[in-house]
Amino acid sequence: MLWGDFVFYAENTETIVAVMFCVALWIVTGLNATTIALTSWTSGNFVMERISQLYKYLFKIYGNPEILQHLWYLTWVFFYSIMLFFIWKMMKKYQLAVTPYSKMIAVVISFLSLIQVMRYADRFVFGTDILAMFYQWGVFFLNIIPVVVIMVSFKIAFSKPKY
Repeated sequence: MLWGDFVFYAENTETIVAVMFCVALWIVTGLNATTIALTSWTSGNFVMERISQLYKYLFKIYGNPEILQHLWYLTWVFFYSIMLFFIWKMMKKYQLAVTPYSKMIAVVISFLSLIQVMRYADRFVFGTDILAMFYQWGVFFLNIIPVVVIMVSFKIAFSKPKY
């Protein structure tokens, strides 16, 4: 299995799990900052996964034109910015307090955007390609961290104490 295929499979699985947690959170806790942040992050990831498949298809058809390479990184920065804006706007609209989970998701989205900008600068401004491995693994793990943390927290919160 190629790296790109593995990442797409893992991110699809992560998105399905995150969607289940969004639904569970909405049912259990109602509208709060965590559900808004998780829903924004999950929806954004779903759209970005579909766009990445379109880009990969275009790369396959047209080779590797430079414009698509530039669009690859800039598209993700754009979507991460939209996610952060949506979280901020919804929390402001409903006057919701920041929760540790919503803060974690916003920080993860910010770091994902920063990684995209760093990788763009690495490839196209400096031409060094030093951050290739950091980019691959950093994006992969940062996309999984919120789901794992929330899953563990739910397990701890809803497990029955053993006396």
